[in-house]
Amino acid sequence: FPGMALRIGAEDGKVEIASSRGLRLRSAEELEIVGGRGVRIESPELLARIGETKFEGDRIEATATEARFSYGKLEQVVGRFFQFARDMYQRVESLLHTRAGRIRTEAAGSYHVQAERARIQAKEDVQIQGDQINLG
Repeated sequence: FPGMALRIGAEDGKVEIASSRGLRLRSAEELEIVGGRGVRIESPELLARIGETKFEGDRIEATATEARFSYGKLEQVVGRFFQFARDMYQRVESLLHTRAGRIRTEAAGSYHVQAERARIQAKEDVQIQGDQINLG
């Protein structure tokens, strides 16, 4: 297409559409991209504005140097959930509530709980074990 800065070519069965000023695909209905072996997007920046997003797949893997997510509400429903970190910090402004059948916390070193007031309540026995127990 002379004078339009648009090039369409085919080499070794691979079709290429190239433009020096940009390329837009637009459809009044559904736009579908299908790759028999995969779909690859490569760009220094990706901006996607989507009303509703659904991902379906057998496995999702993401790798980034840094990630930040902002949600009005986040709900996760999983069968098993694992988190691994060298250091982890959580900050909750109002209430952190955990409901579980059992809770187990392990610390290789010391375990520190600090609060303005603290309460432990049990329907049955409360056990405290240690070489030395200091009260007060």
